Amino acid sequence: MAAAVPKHARCAAALVALRGIGDNDALLPGGELFYRDFRNRRELASMAGLVPAPWASGGIDRDQGTGKAGNSMLRKHLIQMAWRWLFHQPGSALSRRYGNCVSARDGRSRKRAIVALARKLLVAPWRCATTGLVPEGAVFSKA
Repeated sequence: MAAAVPKHARCAAALVALRGIGDNDALLPGGELFYRDFRNRRELASMAGLVPAPWASGGIDRDQGTGKAGNSMLRKHLIQMAWRWLFHQPGSALSRRYGNCVSARDGRSRKRAIVALARKLLVAPWRCATTGLVPEGAVFSKA
């Protein structure tokens, strides 16, 4: 009888098949996060530290940017992976969404949008392994 393939290995295999995602890009999230079971995408993003840190005082509600909770090495790696995704997957729905957000705005909106893209790229392989969904418009490598 064949042994069951662990979920983090399925996530890594799904990521490596995409153009612009290397072995290290695929194995790091798998080894650091996907060994656990998450109920939803918010829990997953929170473990990676890719969620906003809210601040509220009186009638003021603002975000302070990305929180420092979570795995900092993984967070930095996912943001670098998001920049590579824009280069290697320009026709994907995620890249088009990023382009629509930052078309004529300042650098601050680019930073916010790249963190949002990193969050989406973290959730995409998790969904691929759990439900079989592939990011819309993503191009697979030829090899």
